Amino acid sequence: MTQLYDLAKSNRQDLTQQTLLANSFKKDMQAIKAMYFPRLNAFYNYNTFFTSLDQRSLREQFLRIYPQNTLGIGLTIPIFTNFQSRLEVGRSRVAYENQVLQKESIDRKVYQEVKLSYQNYLAALRKEKNAQVQVLAAEEAFNAVNERFRLGLSSFVEVSTANQTLVRAQADQAQAVYTLYFQDVLMKFALGTLDF
Repeated sequence: MTQLYDLAKSNRQDLTQQTLLANSFKKDMQAIKAMYFPRLNAFYNYNTFFTSLDQRSLREQFLRIYPQNTLGIGLTIPIFTNFQSRLEVGRSRVAYENQVLQKESIDRKVYQEVKLSYQNYLAALRKEKNAQVQVLAAEEAFNAVNERFRLGLSSFVEVSTANQTLVRAQADQAQAVYTLYFQDVLMKFALGTLDF
């Protein structure tokens, strides 16, 4: 069971997705914590325009007369932010913890699905083996009753009943084979190894 669960953990896309989401929310929380620290911003801005009131050419107005270059540095110190940074960090922490809980929930769900499908597969396997034994027993009983009927020791009703039992056993065997097949498919789905 442990090996099957480990296989499911490595193959299930929903579990991988939830793990990546939890890591994403954790990194988001860490990025928001950076708002506690001062920030230094450097910027450069180039601006120009053209007017039809000026008789000079478009190229001369754009490139020589009206261009404006702005270069600047900004320093932001989060002293008086009305606890906005703390609020954002608290929100991101709650979102991260919710995502971790969601991941644990999906982890438990995967474990339960693997365990249930494994137990159902074992039950279907036992049912299929039992159905084989039932068919063999029904065939032997039918042959015995048929031989007794041939010798005149039993009635047609007994032969009919034995035949009916044999047909029912064969139908149960066919049903058990298909149940085993579908349980195998469900097991592969729970493990994340099902090829579409």
